[in-house]
Amino acid sequence: MGSTSTPLLHHLAIDQNRFLLSADSDMRWVNHFSSRYGNNSLHVMKHVEVESEMGVEWARADISDAATWSIVFIDHRPGPRRQFDLIGYSGRSTLVILHDTEQTQMYNYGLGLPYYRHQYRFTRLKTYTDVLSAKDEGLVKKIQFLLDTIPNSFFDNATSTLST
Repeated sequence: MGSTSTPLLHHLAIDQNRFLLSADSDMRWVNHFSSRYGNNSLHVMKHVEVESEMGVEWARADISDAATWSIVFIDHRPGPRRQFDLIGYSGRSTLVILHDTEQTQMYNYGLGLPYYRHQYRFTRLKTYTDVLSAKDEGLVKKIQFLLDTIPNSFFDNATSTLST
């Protein structure tokens, strides 16, 4: 969860009457957004307690691993776990939003990126974000167009974080 992505995804889910599951290993984020939005049937918040270095707890977190998703947003801890989820969701999600791609080497994203034929990297913020799809080029291009036409002023206040 994050200060920019979670509010955006929340409002999109509510406005379009779509289900959104937000899962995070940092209880502060879960508490922050649960108190802000409350848990409702369209946006469910889930805490995943991660203790291992490779984050095997994500695999056991009952997040419907067999489900087919419209959109998966990958931005979880621990970082080494991301490469496996990037590969795993390539065939089970229409779209994958991958965060922190300015650090592709650190997260070993290079292992999973070849699974996606259609890719766009958004670089207008300090942390880069990729829009990926194995099968829907048109959707990636639409999102690219929308992101490329947003005025820079929109992003001026989009860099705050949760205080520690």
